Amino acid sequence: MKDRLKEFMVQKSLNAADLADKIGVQRSNISHILSGRNLPGSQFMEKLLNVFPDLNADWLITGHGIMLKPPSEGSPEDTINSVESGSGKKSPVIKTDKTLKNANSIEIQAHDKERRVEKIVFFYNDMTFSVYLPD
Repeated sequence: MKDRLKEFMVQKSLNAADLADKIGVQRSNISHILSGRNLPGSQFMEKLLNVFPDLNADWLITGHGIMLKPPSEGSPEDTINSVESGSGKKSPVIKTDKTLKNANSIEIQAHDKERRVEKIVFFYNDMTFSVYLPD
């Protein structure tokens, strides 16, 4: 399992310290697991899977299946009905049709030629965001 955890960390571009900080465990805990000294316990696994819900637990534990779960129907990647702005108000978001090109990029397909993108908001895992306004 330690090799699969290492593979997952590479996929997510995380080092041991980053992973420990993200899931709320001591850095030595990660180090001991990666070195083979300790096996991950149930609390470690629970924290890891809660922070990374796309991680396939079957793959991590047994090596069977794929590392990352595909986005499920109705997940935030598919449809967002509203988003909360900094003021606490909810703003509507238009549902878009999309096609997955690969695990890391999404191609948006517009079916109405009169619609155009006005604003794109990028949300980062450090709880910050940036706004892109096309010309």
